[in-house]
Amino acid sequence: MDPELLAGQVYQDEAVIPTRLANLWYGEGAVFVDAGEALNGDSPAWNTLWRRTNPRLLRSVFGAKRPLRAAIVCVSSESFFGTNAAEALPVLGRETNATLRRLARELGSDLPVYVILTKLDRVPGFMEYVQNLNDEEAGERLGISLPRDHTANGVYAERASAAISSALDELFFSLGEFRLEILARETGLANAASIYQFPRELQKLRNNLISYLVELTRPSHLNANPFLRGFYCVGVRAQVIEQAISAPAEIPRRSKNNVDATHILSLREIQSASSSMVGPQSVSRRVAQWCFLPRLFHDVFLAKEERETTSLSDSRISLLRRSGLAAASAALLICIIGLSVSYLNNVRLEHDIEAAAQELPAEAPPAVLASTSQLAALDRLRVTLLQLQDFQRNGAPLMFRWGLYRGDSLIAPARKLYFERFRWLLLATTQQNLTNALVALPGSAPADADYLAAYNPLRGYLITTAFPQYSTADFLPPLLVRFWLNGQHPQTDLQLQLAEQQFRFYSDELRIARLYDISPAIPAVTHARAYLNSFGSTDRIYQNMLAEAAHAAPAIDFNHLFPGSAATVVETHIVPGAFTAAGFAFMQGAIRNPERYFAGESWVLGDQTSPSVQEDSLSQKLLDRYRADFTTQWQEYLRSASVVKYRSLTDAREKLQSLSAPNSALLALIFTASRNTAVADNAVAHEFQPTQALVAPNLSDRLIAPGNNAYINGLVGLQGAVSQFTQDPSVANNPAAAQPVIAAAVSAHSAVSQTAQAFDVDPVAHVEQLVVKIMQEPISSVEESVRGAAPEQINLAGRAFCGSFAPILSKFPFDRNSSIEASPAEVTSVLKPGTGLLWQFYDANLKSLLMQQGNQWVVSPNATVKPTPQFLQFFTRTAGLSNALFSNGASTPTLSFTAHILQSPGIQSVTLVLDEQKLSGSDVSKEFNWTAQSSLQAQLIASYGSNNLPLQFSGPWSLFHLVDRGRVEQASNPVRLAYPLEISGTPIVVNSIPLTERIELSGPAAAILAPGSLTGLHCVAQVAR
Repeated sequence: MDPELLAGQVYQDEAVIPTRLANLWYGEGAVFVDAGEALNGDSPAWNTLWRRTNPRLLRSVFGAKRPLRAAIVCVSSESFFGTNAAEALPVLGRETNATLRRLARELGSDLPVYVILTKLDRVPGFMEYVQNLNDEEAGERLGISLPRDHTANGVYAERASAAISSALDELFFSLGEFRLEILARETGLANAASIYQFPRELQKLRNNLISYLVELTRPSHLNANPFLRGFYCVGVRAQVIEQAISAPAEIPRRSKNNVDATHILSLREIQSASSSMVGPQSVSRRVAQWCFLPRLFHDVFLAKEERETTSLSDSRISLLRRSGLAAASAALLICIIGLSVSYLNNVRLEHDIEAAAQELPAEAPPAVLASTSQLAALDRLRVTLLQLQDFQRNGAPLMFRWGLYRGDSLIAPARKLYFERFRWLLLATTQQNLTNALVALPGSAPADADYLAAYNPLRGYLITTAFPQYSTADFLPPLLVRFWLNGQHPQTDLQLQLAEQQFRFYSDELRIARLYDISPAIPAVTHARAYLNSFGSTDRIYQNMLAEAAHAAPAIDFNHLFPGSAATVVETHIVPGAFTAAGFAFMQGAIRNPERYFAGESWVLGDQTSPSVQEDSLSQKLLDRYRADFTTQWQEYLRSASVVKYRSLTDAREKLQSLSAPNSALLALIFTASRNTAVADNAVAHEFQPTQALVAPNLSDRLIAPGNNAYINGLVGLQGAVSQFTQDPSVANNPAAAQPVIAAAVSAHSAVSQTAQAFDVDPVAHVEQLVVKIMQEPISSVEESVRGAAPEQINLAGRAFCGSFAPILSKFPFDRNSSIEASPAEVTSVLKPGTGLLWQFYDANLKSLLMQQGNQWVVSPNATVKPTPQFLQFFTRTAGLSNALFSNGASTPTLSFTAHILQSPGIQSVTLVLDEQKLSGSDVSKEFNWTAQSSLQAQLIASYGSNNLPLQFSGPWSLFHLVDRGRVEQASNPVRLAYPLEISGTPIVVNSIPLTERIELSGPAAAILAPGSLTGLHCVAQVAR
């Protein structure tokens, strides 16, 4: 492969022509692309060439081997001579580097670069150096190969320059070393100098070569880069070759005029011609021969080792492979997680069913109320069954599938298990109670009998046996719960709640399919029907109308109708559908045409003969009865409503904001009554006029209206005051902080009164008072919370007080075991009346709560907050200590007491010393005055025989230390203390009598001086509840 051809230097008619577009050269399974300037500047053509020669990315991703990609840069040695070479070569290197970078970027991997220095014969001495090389030596490669990572660490320019410089020095050294061999072959002395100088001449190119090669492969930190793999030199030498040629034979010429007929066959002439022919000749000729090139391509560029070394992975392929591996790993991880979660979820479903089967009784239990634990297990089975049925209708969630879901096959056994245990625990007992109630009915109805008291149990019993299609959620569950309890009280509220949930589920399932094949008890049903038939015709017809009205109009369950309302307003009364606005319209039509309801529900009452009544009087009776029941229902609705009490002022702030909002649950409660009582009956509408005045029945989107503006504004103002109170950090130490809240509550009550002026007075049921009560509950609850906040404030102040007092209580004399003494100043700062911390706390928080009775502190009769007994005990003890230590206006702890030295057998006298005060003798007394500020020492000295045994202490609390060492023999006034005489723990005995000195302390301070009287004093931070 001719590098001159690769460089585009092709001769045509003695002239070199450049590559117009591209030359493609094929050899040894490789294609060499010579891209001309036109191709480099034509992006579409370059992209086409690149696309056609680059292997498919996906093939490479899935294992196809990437072929060798390398760049061969041919540069003439002439470029390295001249005065401007040092400046021009780096520029040329950078220009070529841009192309190489683009190639590397498009390849997606680092690009090996081979540099061929051509026209080495332009270097002086080259011809003389290579002319004596044989053909094998001239075919060897001349150059250097560099490792892939020769610039891996450090600054590129420094590392590359050092590596190239070292390799060039090695090359120059090998050329210089080989001169000896060349000089030995040279026979002409004229060429010896040139041979010797050739390595030196080539070495003059060293600096320019280094700068060029460094710039040629300078990397970028953003993409794949070219890297220098090798640098090689080639040149041309003149070679003399001998070539044999044949000379042409000389043809004799004869005159045309002397030609005769026999001349052609003349033997003599033929021999003469033969003798004149010339034999073969040898000719010498000089031809150009490439040096160091013939084996370069085969041994270097296309060598197997070179391909394996330089065929680096494509970063795009690596990225795709890594991405693919990451995606596969993520998919596998998701599958593992999904399968694991699905497995656990499905196992949990099966486990819940199995656990319920184990927890529930395996046979019908005795006729007692099912326990809370049994109902809880039944309810867990119900929840699981509902979940399975939901999955069957809507599809199981992803976390249950993954090929593992088998919930559909669990529905049938779970359903069978549930309703079998439901019948054992709840239904059987309930049906028995219903049957007993029906059998217990008298033969005929008394005059004051309640028709529904018999009708509803019969109806419910028939639904659970023969007519499940008539099951309704508003009728059947409450009836079944009542007869399940049968007058008993549930053990817990949870037990009742669980039973209600089971009966509600049973009622819903009855409408879907028959659950049991239970035949009704015919005697009980027949007896109940006969009892109901004995009622007057008016009652029967009226109940039939109500039953039909219940089908035509749904019942009103306020908290169910307004989701989320139970957080602020609770309504426990459910208004039957017959007494709603829609039910009222239905009943008016039914009352006008009562004949249609003579028979009633035949499936409940059986076949009956139609009663004979006078329709005119019947309609009036039905109308009067319905009007009375209608008003009673809505009176009960208002009476049963309540606003949820606030847990704290923070809770009050949140609930008041909801109650004063446009979607206020309180307004919705009144609006429900207003709309359903604004019926075409003046008596009814007038009775419930307060609800209609507060919230007009014709409102739709917005419940805040002129009728309730003043009230809502009062709630808004109260909410603002509560909000400021809860966000004020000083409320703990500011008893007046609640005054704005109280004032806002008073203003809100005034708004209620102002709004209530528009209410008509109901002289019988006083509906206006029921509405006012509901309106006042949010305000009254705030007042209760404020009163509840006062203990919280006082307790906060109590914690702050104890935080300052507790450290002093951990010191002597309050802790007799402490080695640290409280200073008189510390005790004064807490206990001194007027300025002490105890009395400051009293003045700020307790003055209106406590009063003193003798030596005791008790709760004041007018106290709005009740202090705890523990705090009263603590305060009484601490206040007594304060009064004793600072009596008569003392500014520092002071005590006055009388000391009496008792006679002690074996002891001649005892001496008590307190600073400058002294009492000595036996059976003597003296009054002592102790002041903590000036006290220095206290001693008790016993004299027996000729010996004295002192017991002495120093410091401001020396008296308390001395007293604390005594053994109390009498705790009441006077306090008697005994001091056994001991030496090193051994009692002193004289005449078989242990010697003991005794003193008595009396006076107001005697109780405080008693050993342990100050210990056990613990600050109580919980001031009030």
